[in-house]
Amino acid sequence: TWLGSLLQLSALFGLSTFPSFSAAHDDPKDLVRLLKRSLKLLLFLGLPATAGGVLLAEPLITFFSTGKYLSAAPILSILCLSVVPFFVSNLTIIVLTIRRPGLLNPIYFGLLALNVLLNLFWIPEWGAKGAAWATVACEWVGLGVGFWTIRDALRGVTRWKFLGPLLASLVSTLGMGLLIHRD
Repeated sequence: TWLGSLLQLSALFGLSTFPSFSAAHDDPKDLVRLLKRSLKLLLFLGLPATAGGVLLAEPLITFFSTGKYLSAAPILSILCLSVVPFFVSNLTIIVLTIRRPGLLNPIYFGLLALNVLLNLFWIPEWGAKGAAWATVACEWVGLGVGFWTIRDALRGVTRWKFLGPLLASLVSTLGMGLLIHRD
């Protein structure tokens, strides 16, 4: 429930910002401005949530349920690695919905097929951990495909514009992770 609630936060963010992105679909500078601000917020929330989930899986399971589920802590740790791509892919989904909605179904079908294929190979080998890794892999592939398909919306934007928010989030996450690890 903790991870599901966290992922809903990202979905709600996407729904609440959709009108602003829709209004900016013809203005590349405004669209990039919205993408950068949204990316900054989503990374600021997603990176610490990922680190916290990975490092605190056992205490989170104990807090939200009972000790009988502690054996699922390694799986929760793995699944938390999908938080950042899930958060950020909402931005690519919004841009695709506005600019190229016909690509969404093929992308999702391809990710579904990839997930099934990975599960067919990884579950027999690694069990539930294999299924968790398949989910994480598909989220990261989906993020990469998403950014590749919206690259035209990002024309003229240097990668450096997105580096600032990423570095700020990484530094704050590193600090949090070090404090948690020391405790």
